[in-house]
Amino acid sequence: GLDFRTTTYYVRAFAENNNDVGYSEELVLPANNPYSLPTFTNGGYTYTYVYLGRGSWFTAYNDCNSFVYVFDDWFLPSFNIFPSLFNTYYAENGESLALPVWSMRIYDYEEEGESETFMFTTHGYILAPKSQMANYYAVRKF
Repeated sequence: GLDFRTTTYYVRAFAENNNDVGYSEELVLPANNPYSLPTFTNGGYTYTYVYLGRGSWFTAYNDCNSFVYVFDDWFLPSFNIFPSLFNTYYAENGESLALPVWSMRIYDYEEEGESETFMFTTHGYILAPKSQMANYYAVRKF
């Protein structure tokens, strides 16, 4: 099969009739293109992911849901799939993801007007104020 992670492909279309052959402009599909993003599996599904930045939970949630990179159905990783993402990243890179990292909200807790949700840290999941700064990744299931 094609290996988009390490190989650049050069593609041209052509049309042929009784008189001649015509060629299109060359299209270059570079190595490391969007189809070669890292993947991980969880619960029988395959996911891809990309690091988007650092910010509050609100920024992370909005950035992930509005992110378009070939596809437009990216989301903040859920509480349930994040350990698979973490383990895959560590296995492939020999180091941890930049922690702490926001997860998709599965629990809201209000205390003194501050809404909290789960964040993944070196100590596992903790509740943290949504205004706190943390890293975040966009995830896509395919």
